[in-house]
Amino acid sequence: MKRLTLLLLVLLGLCDVSCTTDDDFAPMMLHCSSQGTALLDSLAARYPLAGYAEVMARAGGYSLQGATVAYIGASLANNKECDVAKRMVAEALACRVVTYGHGGYAFGAETETLKSYADQLGCHEVYIIFCTTNDYFRNVPIGSPADCTESDGFDKKHALTACGGLNYLIRQIRLCNPEATVVAFNCPKFFNGVRTDGMALQTGATNDIALAFHDYLDAYSACFRQAGIPCLLQWELDCFTQANWKEFYMEDGVHLNENGYFILGIRQLHFLLDCLTPLGRD
Repeated sequence: MKRLTLLLLVLLGLCDVSCTTDDDFAPMMLHCSSQGTALLDSLAARYPLAGYAEVMARAGGYSLQGATVAYIGASLANNKECDVAKRMVAEALACRVVTYGHGGYAFGAETETLKSYADQLGCHEVYIIFCTTNDYFRNVPIGSPADCTESDGFDKKHALTACGGLNYLIRQIRLCNPEATVVAFNCPKFFNGVRTDGMALQTGATNDIALAFHDYLDAYSACFRQAGIPCLLQWELDCFTQANWKEFYMEDGVHLNENGYFILGIRQLHFLLDCLTPLGRD
């Protein structure tokens, strides 16, 4: 039934629009198509033990029909391969999906920052913050979970740190829609022979300011905890390992391919369902 609803949205022109605007910070809407549905079916056949049928069956007890789910993030949320995971959400919940952000952007920093998109957010029913590796790779100071919060009067000068930029984004979301469901996906592991801290703890590897990748993940998690936002700790998932990563990641070992987003998307959808109210219980 939900797949039929999604098809009707496509036929009515409500779910097949890519953003074509002069506004650099406008969201991109997921382009729904029969090819996308066929891709999910193909990936489900390729990975029959991944649990796709089970999560879609579970999603039958939920619906976001008429609502919009907004993803916010850098390349991990914006690469076209991520459409696999987003389409899974759209089909499972009969909702629209839009994405804010840009590859290479960090939470903190002065330029190329997700704060630019935070200032342009629309009002949506669900927001998903997909954490970025760019603060780590761009050597942005972590700062403190107190940065750009009520404790410093929401001082935007403190939004230059990774924590401050993330807290600024969280506040803008809450200002847009105080009643929205907000969830977070912390970064998954990355697999890079030089930056071994992307896949294991205490390897001795760090960025140029002597911070390990997991230092950033811990800081993001602390920000989400204090804001009361449930966070999926994707680093801790056992689906990607040093033995199998080449099947699920691009050659750089940082960005996932469609296979990876299919496997990860199932875990993400389960987590999102945990944060929603089942039908008949509101």
